Amino acid sequence: MILDIDFLNHRDVKKTFSFRLNNRRYTKAFREVNEKWINSRPSKLPEYNAKWFLITSEQDYIDKINQIKKHVDTIDSLGIIHIGSSNINLDITKKELNRLHEEFHRYIEDNPHPPGDSDEAKVARLCHKLNDLVHLTEGAVGNRNRKNQATRLIATSLEHMHVPYEDEDYQYKEFVRKQGTLYVGYATPGKNLLHCYQDNDKSVIEKKLVRPSQGISCELHFEISGVTNNEEVQKFDKWCEDNNVLDYGYDYRLPIHRPGWLPLGTIHNGIEAFESFIENKEAKIINLRFIDKVL
Repeated sequence: MILDIDFLNHRDVKKTFSFRLNNRRYTKAFREVNEKWINSRPSKLPEYNAKWFLITSEQDYIDKINQIKKHVDTIDSLGIIHIGSSNINLDITKKELNRLHEEFHRYIEDNPHPPGDSDEAKVARLCHKLNDLVHLTEGAVGNRNRKNQATRLIATSLEHMHVPYEDEDYQYKEFVRKQGTLYVGYATPGKNLLHCYQDNDKSVIEKKLVRPSQGISCELHFEISGVTNNEEVQKFDKWCEDNNVLDYGYDYRLPIHRPGWLPLGTIHNGIEAFESFIENKEAKIINLRFIDKVL
């Protein structure tokens, strides 16, 4: 099976890249949920909130902070909930970013998908975007001063459709993210245990707000540079032990909480051609097609 993805780069040039997909159950489920989503849209084209993740210049970081503040002020202006933006600045702390996650939880847990174009629906959409921005900023905080930054494309569908995992899927999770590989996104409404570990966010665990991935979704991750850190799983385990996450009902040894991603397939055209095309700049996904053939 082949997945053709049409990208639009920062120069408004369109180019199609093909990915050879594996033949696993979850890959077929990924295809089904994407095709159902695409066919449900009036335009028959996907609408992705595509964002470059962990390519973070100082200006990128400033832009993210400004966007977070703008989103919070817009949410507050609608009068449904109040988040407050007084502590959102260029010296933003992990504590403040964690607080924003909790505010997202409070509203979305009770109002996951308000219908129509009411103020409640607008707040829900803004909260989802705010959650994405906070995750991006958390990555930017630790990455903007690194010499060798990891590069990854995170593409989130504007409708968070998903189907549940099945037990057999977990055996294929990979923690090492390989260059040129396409992975199923997390589809996590908030933070899973891996996010808590990465942000040293104990409060989410103490308040029992940990949310594992909901299932196989339209979201996808494309690894451009790849990440190999064989010690990270051991550090994750130790962090969970040191912070007694078992006492709060989160068994980090279970497959549902184990860190890792499900690989969908690998790029066919070559990673060098893709890197040359995007030039480490923002790009968009404008269409995708599943094709029953072998390359």
